[in-house]
Amino acid sequence: MRSVMRLFWAVFIGVQAVSVSAQVPCEDGLAGEYPCDGMDLMSVRSFEELGGVPPGNGNDCWGWTREGREFVLFGRSDGTSIVEITDPVNPVMVGNVPTASVPSLWRDIKVIGDVAYIVSEAGEHGMQAIDLEQVLTMEPMSNVPLLSWYTGFGGAHNIAANPETNYVYGIGTSTFNGGLHIVDVSNPSNPTLAGAWEEAYIHDAQVVVYNGPDPDHVGKEIAFAFSGFSGFHIVDVADKTDCQTIASIANENWV
Repeated sequence: MRSVMRLFWAVFIGVQAVSVSAQVPCEDGLAGEYPCDGMDLMSVRSFEELGGVPPGNGNDCWGWTREGREFVLFGRSDGTSIVEITDPVNPVMVGNVPTASVPSLWRDIKVIGDVAYIVSEAGEHGMQAIDLEQVLTMEPMSNVPLLSWYTGFGGAHNIAANPETNYVYGIGTSTFNGGLHIVDVSNPSNPTLAGAWEEAYIHDAQVVVYNGPDPDHVGKEIAFAFSGFSGFHIVDVADKTDCQTIASIANENWV
């Protein structure tokens, strides 16, 4: 729970505000200027302190832990910040991954093992991969070298990852009708196109190895794919070259 709470409050990293470097208790529904409900505000870091160039913005974050240390991977319009929050009152900006293209409102990050995969809606951005072990010994604010740069798509709205199978899924990309662009990252130094599903544009997805209750699909890799305003799709992606739609619902869906 402690890690979850830390990551939750990391949402406040990067807001356009004066830095806070001391815990602010939640009192009467507010932690300082922020609404709260039973959770204290640990710290705030401004967009500029995280390496961002105004008038940019933050957009999304993910997490990574190693050797008892905790990190936030914070998406910016102009890159990705890696922030250590092991001491949540004193977060440290340890690494920066500059954007691979022009700034964009949307950036998304997922982690498999010790490798982070980064996409952006910016054209020609592709997918950056970085070895997160590097940040354990880096000087603060250093640029993190890329492990690989996948250019099978340009922009992508989002990315899903399945650590059980070592596949990542580009979502809302410039390819395959914006559907699922499936990449094999079993060798993260050399990501390769594995297949695609292109029946609909996808806004977000969760991909898992299904364990029931439907016995017909236990053990298969299944994508639960959300098309925003236009529908929800359950897709069997076990065979990446022949993905099969199991069911679809024509209803607004988001995740």
